[in-house]
Amino acid sequence: MIPAKRKVPLKVMNSQPNKTKLASGTLALSCSCRPVLSIKLEHPSTCIHLDCLRLPETIVIMLLLCLLLVTLTPAFGDDLLTVATNNGCGKIAGLIRSAGLEDALKAAQAVTLFAPNDEAVAQIPSDVLAQLQQNATLLASVLEFHVVPQVAHAADITNDLLLPTLGAGDAKLRLNVYTSTQTVYHSVFPAITVSHNTTQVVTAEGSAVVKTDLAADNGLVHVIDKVIYPLPATNLPLTLTFNKELGSLAYLIYQATLTDALVVTAEGSAVVKTDLAADNGLVHVIDKVIYPLPATNLPLTLTFNKELGSLAYLIYQATLTDALANSPFTIFAPSDAALNKLPGQVYNDLLMNVTRLKEILFTHVVKGVVFSKGLSNGETLTNLQGTSLSITSGADGVKVNHVKVVTADVPATNGVIHVIDTVIMPK
Repeated sequence: MIPAKRKVPLKVMNSQPNKTKLASGTLALSCSCRPVLSIKLEHPSTCIHLDCLRLPETIVIMLLLCLLLVTLTPAFGDDLLTVATNNGCGKIAGLIRSAGLEDALKAAQAVTLFAPNDEAVAQIPSDVLAQLQQNATLLASVLEFHVVPQVAHAADITNDLLLPTLGAGDAKLRLNVYTSTQTVYHSVFPAITVSHNTTQVVTAEGSAVVKTDLAADNGLVHVIDKVIYPLPATNLPLTLTFNKELGSLAYLIYQATLTDALVVTAEGSAVVKTDLAADNGLVHVIDKVIYPLPATNLPLTLTFNKELGSLAYLIYQATLTDALANSPFTIFAPSDAALNKLPGQVYNDLLMNVTRLKEILFTHVVKGVVFSKGLSNGETLTNLQGTSLSITSGADGVKVNHVKVVTADVPATNGVIHVIDTVIMPK
């Protein structure tokens, strides 16, 4: 076993009171001239006891330094795989060699290996193990997730700590610390005493850490009781969706509008992976190509859209073009076909009554930018008229105040447009 601390206690037994001492760091040597010099060198892995004839003190000191060097050589010479093998992780070390990662792991500096023990490897289902052994790329990706490119001492691990790994992308290893206290009552008549036994369990992606801080020449090894596989690749809702046994729960979560409890979008495209490091920046993965590009403000975007020109004209007639051109807004825009549904007299009255026209237009506008990913079933939005717009989402699509959204996420430089098929009339 490789000692975590490399201090070597050294004892020199000499009955003579007259001593010469040499001290350097944690090493202290004491010797003197006498017919027989008795020396005992103690180390966790070695105990050397020798009796010397009368020798010059300098020679004795050199002899002791040589013995010390021989004793410390194993502690400073063992690489990560050797340390892992010596601590019951020989099978995972063999898989690391099979994946062609041995040289890279030996060359790495200041790394931490979370090494599954032999019992953990034996628990891998035979078909899964065969798949890993036949696919070197997959095996390497699994093993790289067990390696952290920094020295992570057990004392520095905190609950829900995320550590970077050598895995692809932004793969992070989640560490947890669980503390439990058991109350024990001791009865020794006539008194009753109480004691509290506290235990602590550290896990890496749910695998218990059973040995910690095993020192190697280029890092540390922590032994865990389970191979981390499959790797955490998606968030909770997506993981449920892609699991053939959990699809029903994923559907219920979707129906309860909890899937997008936290959504980040880029021009309406959901960001599904974040902070993937590159040598010259970062990559965020999105679920949709951003097209068409937001090239003009909201009024101009309406004007240039062949289905929305009538609404753009009404906004102009209501002198709202400038007001909607700069600040961020979301417009639920009735299409030309939707406006054509209005009786002719109603449409003409709106052109003659600017106040009423503004009321109707403000009913369709919400302050702030809300792409479709941010519209949740049962949600209520407040429009510029000060009234509520109720959002419903289901198998037949998204509706606002029971009016169907026929085209979502038309981007503009200062907001977004959702095209609807009917005019929402204020009460």
